[in-house]
Amino acid sequence: MDYLEKLQSQDDILQCRIQDLRKKKKNLERKLRTLEEEEIRKRSQMEEVMPRDYKDAVSRKKALENLLDDYRLLGVSLYTVEDPNNIICFDTMHKGKFFESYYVEIKQTNEALIIAKHTLPCFIPILKIADTYLNKNMKEFVHLVNHNIHAYIVRREELNIVKEHHKEKIKGEPQSSLPVDYVDLTIAETDRYSSIRFIISHPSLLATLPHDVRIIPGADLQELKEPRRRLSEEIMQEWRDYITTLPLSEAMDLVLDGFVS
Repeated sequence: MDYLEKLQSQDDILQCRIQDLRKKKKNLERKLRTLEEEEIRKRSQMEEVMPRDYKDAVSRKKALENLLDDYRLLGVSLYTVEDPNNIICFDTMHKGKFFESYYVEIKQTNEALIIAKHTLPCFIPILKIADTYLNKNMKEFVHLVNHNIHAYIVRREELNIVKEHHKEKIKGEPQSSLPVDYVDLTIAETDRYSSIRFIISHPSLLATLPHDVRIIPGADLQELKEPRRRLSEEIMQEWRDYITTLPLSEAMDLVLDGFVS
């Protein structure tokens, strides 16, 4: 499949996703109309008891709904499960392929919004993000949570592509941290080079590209039965540049092309 065909395939997938999101939007709009009618009824009943708090709570809820409208095409959706709780759904996608969805349930109290439950990976600092932004800047809250999820999916799936496409060239099983911000993999020796170990580190959980790459040649040339070429610093720097500026799968394609040729 050539590059244009790949783009067309990705476009077809996105078009299907857009159609699905439009259907979801219509369903949500119907639910929102029902919800707004219910809110008007409740407001008339509760206004005398707590008019200011209730008005603020409804305002926060409406702001959340409006914000999520802007994010739906990025895979972020809002669902009302049990008033006054809402669930934000974060769909994940990488290179035209959809993966799992993550959910954050937000409970609305008269005083503030709080995180009731979530299904995010344990390393995503959802409570810290919520403490800082949930009741002060909802747009930044959604953006940061989505950014953390997206970066994790990119790191994880790029490593999976490398393992799948180059499993015969990789020595053993690549090791990685749970957030995949640290990767340790070794390329098996060839007729040209001894085995080479790559230790790849990312600067933060929001990063999709690493900032540090250590390249460690394997066995000393004298220990090998047949002589191998010694890696020059120029070649290693070229490989570091690939890995720190390109998606990992594309970078390793270039590295391995030079490694075996």
